[in-house]
Amino acid sequence: MDVSDQFVIIDEIEGMNFRCFRIPMDNPKSYKYMLKQDIIFLVENDDVQVDDRCEICFDSLNELSDMGYLRDCKHRFHLHCLKTLYLSTAVIKCPYCKIVYNLQFGDCGYSYLFVKLCANNVGLEFNLVEYTLFIDLNNDDDGQCIKHLLIKAFQRQLLNQELLESFWDNDFSREFIEFKLRDLNVFPNELTNNLDDDCWDDELPNQI
Repeated sequence: MDVSDQFVIIDEIEGMNFRCFRIPMDNPKSYKYMLKQDIIFLVENDDVQVDDRCEICFDSLNELSDMGYLRDCKHRFHLHCLKTLYLSTAVIKCPYCKIVYNLQFGDCGYSYLFVKLCANNVGLEFNLVEYTLFIDLNNDDDGQCIKHLLIKAFQRQLLNQELLESFWDNDFSREFIEFKLRDLNVFPNELTNNLDDDCWDDELPNQI
C-alpha cells in the first residue's frame, strides 16, 4: 500500500471508505498544510463591512468566498492574496500590523491514523509509537467536527498518548476536545474542513 502524507482511499464499498494519514509529512510547509495551522479563517457574512479593503492589493473586499482574516490580529485580506504572499515568502506576516504567524508542530514520532467513514459512523484508529487507540463516533455534526480537529492535530504532530487518553477519559466530548486543542491553536475552521476531500495541489513556497 502506498501511503503518502496526504490521505489515500484504501477501499470503498457500499458507501464506506478508508483513509490513511501518516506523520511526519513530506511537505509540512506546503500551502495546504499551512492552512491546517488554523492561521486563516473565513469571514462570516454578518462581519462584512462595505468599506473593507485588502491591505495587500488594496482592492475592495466584496466577495465573501474570497475573504479571510488572520487568527490573532483579525485583519482581513483576499484569500488569493494571502496565498500569493505565503507562496512567495514562506511566511504569513500580516501586511498591516506585521504580526508573524509561525507554523507550529509537535514532536510525535512516525505514526499512522486510519479513518473509516460510513453513513452512520466515523472510526479513527491512532497508531503511535507503542500506543494504539481506536474510537468510534457518530457521523453527525459533532462527529465530523471532532474528526476534522483530530486529523489536523495529528498531522501537526500534536497528539500524544497522554492527550489521547484524556479525550478517552472524557468520552470524546466535543467541548472537551475543543478546549484542550485551543491551547495548541487547533480550532474548528470551515476553511480547512474539505482540504482532504478535494484534489489540492501540494504547492510549496518559493523560499523552501
